[in-house]
Amino acid sequence: MGFSLSWTAVRGRSPEDVLTTLELRPTGERSDDLPRREAPFSWAKFGDWVLVLSDSSSPWFGKRFVDESSAAERFLAELSGGGEVVACFVEEHVMYSRAAAWKDGVRRWSVAHDSEKGVAHLQVDGEPPASLLTLAADARAAQAGDDEVDHVFEVPVDLARDVTDFRHDGGSLVFEVLAVDRKPGRRRSFLDRILGRG
Repeated sequence: MGFSLSWTAVRGRSPEDVLTTLELRPTGERSDDLPRREAPFSWAKFGDWVLVLSDSSSPWFGKRFVDESSAAERFLAELSGGGEVVACFVEEHVMYSRAAAWKDGVRRWSVAHDSEKGVAHLQVDGEPPASLLTLAADARAAQAGDDEVDHVFEVPVDLARDVTDFRHDGGSLVFEVLAVDRKPGRRRSFLDRILGRG
């Protein structure tokens, strides 16, 4: 069984601000596991990053967390206002991966791999970190001699790790489970938003 998740790292905003913006709240429940269907959201402080993870079964997956679509683009741009956001999406069932970054409300770069478009596929937008060149060259060299493993799939994942030092399948972070702070689909009124209600 492969990973199917998205994570967002935010720098320059407090954990409380990030979680409020995502409309998630801490539960006090600790977890060594990555998000799963029963508990689709979790978070941890990681260096100077606030790290929020989402399982693909979450009600807002794709609307607030990066995936293969552009549905979360506007939300993530707003989340990066006054700070920086790096997001990564991993879908191992179809071997799709994507990493992207925003700063001060503007998307700076996006790198995606879709194995359905070919094992060497890599879509690059904007100006990603210089380490992309080495990561892509190494992956394509490894791919040349290996038909069993999709090496290029790792490029966006490793690029996100280069920027944040976080990788979903490495390390031993302890996460806190998050709960949705309101029902998905229910829009708060202007007055609710001003008063910080529901």
